[in-house]
Amino acid sequence: MSANSAILYNTNSASMLYIKKREYLFLSIEGFANTRTLSELVEALNYGISHNHVKKIIFDTSKVKVIKKEDIQLLTLTLIPLLSKSAVSKIAFINSDDVFGNKSVSMLASIFTEHIPTQAFPNMESAEIWLFNN
Repeated sequence: MSANSAILYNTNSASMLYIKKREYLFLSIEGFANTRTLSELVEALNYGISHNHVKKIIFDTSKVKVIKKEDIQLLTLTLIPLLSKSAVSKIAFINSDDVFGNKSVSMLASIFTEHIPTQAFPNMESAEIWLFNN
């Protein structure tokens, strides 16, 4: 861990980093995201946003298998109020390799975009171009 980045959360299926130089959070979620992991990730996200100057977020959901509808509701109910009060101005999702995971990612992105400019991308490179060059 350096002064330019910090690991804020790390488990077998999810992790979150704060990248100070570009003022963003990078979250990675793999496999079947369970309610406990998502709840812990929300807590870490809350901490990351309240203790750092976060302007943008990348959700690497390229390896997500599926997110249950109840968990999508949990994320919506907890993250939208948190993000609405923050300095976050853009959110990017990376599309999942899995068809069911991709439906979950699309659903989340469409909900978030009602509150903060949000888009889903086929890869990290295109997500970063949109996030940092517009």
